Amino acid sequence: MVASLNPPAENVVNGLERHELSAAWGDLPDDELQALADSIKDVGQREPIILCDSKVLDGWNRNRACEMAGVQPRTQNFVEHDPVEFVIRKNGLRRQLTASQKAIIAVTVSDWRERGRPTNSDNSLPGRELTSNADLASQIGVSTATIEHAKAAVRAGLAYEVRTGEMSAKKAAAQAKPKKPTNTESSQKKPKLSGFQKEQAAHARTKQKLADAQMELRDVQEKLDVVIVELESFADANGELIERQKKFKDLHLQIETFQAQLNLEVDKSAGFLRENESLRRQLRRYEG
Repeated sequence: MVASLNPPAENVVNGLERHELSAAWGDLPDDELQALADSIKDVGQREPIILCDSKVLDGWNRNRACEMAGVQPRTQNFVEHDPVEFVIRKNGLRRQLTASQKAIIAVTVSDWRERGRPTNSDNSLPGRELTSNADLASQIGVSTATIEHAKAAVRAGLAYEVRTGEMSAKKAAAQAKPKKPTNTESSQKKPKLSGFQKEQAAHARTKQKLADAQMELRDVQEKLDVVIVELESFADANGELIERQKKFKDLHLQIETFQAQLNLEVDKSAGFLRENESLRRQLRRYEG
């Protein structure tokens, strides 16, 4: 089964079962669903409900509204090649969704694709295969880090919380990380390290700092991506455009600062490696 983005709820309405790909986009709020039901009752159902393998692939909210309005739903069988591409095109990655919500949806539908439900005659997957984080990020316009966070959220069972906006993908990923040792555990006596072992430990800490700096750099890049989208959306609003351009410049400055810090850590790491090599040569001479 694909990671669920909805809490347990009725999955069959009007005798029609909901397709997993349809569930990725969630449900309409109650007031909007009622408005849709009223419209169908007054003017009828304008768009058919699309069925794939006898399940509702597109039009789940229309199906629910038809039941509320007491109208028999009008259906049509799916005739295209790729269900994943179809639902993305029909629903779109709506502009009002956050980067985290877009990422969690993309990971969900990609997971369905990877499990090989729709296949070609040669057993290959139809449509464009999104096998990497970079592919997914490019497809929906978010950073690779956001996709990584979304996958961690799915593994931790927090997909619903991210989809509804209760928490960001980054926060869900952080929550999914193993907890640090307690003070009691960390206070236990540690074995005495040799000089060479201390150098190795220092080098490991430097590598971790590098990894942390790279993660911070990706986070800043994600913010920059959001600002770019905002700039495109509000290009005609001069006052807001100027403010966003300022944010754009500030974020670029942050990236340059992080890059400088990253370069510094790289230099430190190289220094530790040289010192380690020197100690090893001294040790060999001593042993000789």
